[in-house]
Amino acid sequence: QGTSQVQIRGTSSQPRNIPVTVTIATPNGCNFSYTQNVLSGLPDQPSFLNGPSQSALGATYQFNAGTAAGASSYRWTIANGLGLIPPGWAFLSGSNPTGTSASITVGQESAYVTIQGCNACGCGGGVALWVTVTTGGGGGPGDPVPFAVYPNPATDLLTIEKQESTPSAKNTSANTQNKDKEEEEKFSYRLYDPQGFCIDERQVKGKKKELIIHTLQAGFYQLVIEYKGKQKTWQVLIE
Repeated sequence: QGTSQVQIRGTSSQPRNIPVTVTIATPNGCNFSYTQNVLSGLPDQPSFLNGPSQSALGATYQFNAGTAAGASSYRWTIANGLGLIPPGWAFLSGSNPTGTSASITVGQESAYVTIQGCNACGCGGGVALWVTVTTGGGGGPGDPVPFAVYPNPATDLLTIEKQESTPSAKNTSANTQNKDKEEEEKFSYRLYDPQGFCIDERQVKGKKKELIIHTLQAGFYQLVIEYKGKQKTWQVLIE
C-alpha cells in the first residue's frame, strides 16, 4: 500500500506454481487487478537421464536429461564414489553446461554423471547415472576391437586405424600365417547419422581408413566397427 513495489516470500520448500493477485487501488477509486503464477521452492529432479552406462576411455558421449519442474537452469557434475572428479573426465564445452544435454569425454575410471535442476532458490534433487569405463577409446592390444577413431570432434576427416598388437609365437605353416595376416587386416564399419540412419557401410582391407565428412551436418554420429566377429561403438561429434 502506498508503494510501486511489493515483495512476496514463499513459505513452501516444494516447487509449486502459486497464483498471486496484485490489486492496485487508485485515489479516484478505480482498482486494477493482475494475477501471475509465481514459482516457490526448489525445482523437482529431472524426469530422466539418458546416456551410456558403459563407455570407452577417451571417447566422447552425449548425455540427455528431461526437464525439471521449476528449473530455470541445470547443473551437471561428474564424480567417483568418493565424490571426486576422476582424472581425464571433462565437459566437451570446457565448462559446466546449463542445459539438459552435455557432451562429456570419459576419463580413467568409472564415475557418476549427475544433473540437477536449479532456480533462484537453489538446486533440487539430482538424477545420476553410473558410467563404467571399459576398454580405451583408442583401443589397445587387449581390446577385441583394437581400433583408434580420431580426431573426436572431427571436421573434415575421420580416421579409423587399427592398433598394433604383439604377436604370440606360433609354430604354423606359411599358408596359415598368411591367412591369419589377411584376417588381421580386415574389418568393417557402419556410420549412423544423428537420426539413426546408416549413411555409410563398408568392408575394409587394411589397417587404416579415412572417412571424408566435411559434407555431413554437424551433430553426434555413431560409428560401429566390426572385427573378427566382435563389434564396438564410438560416438563421434562432427562439427
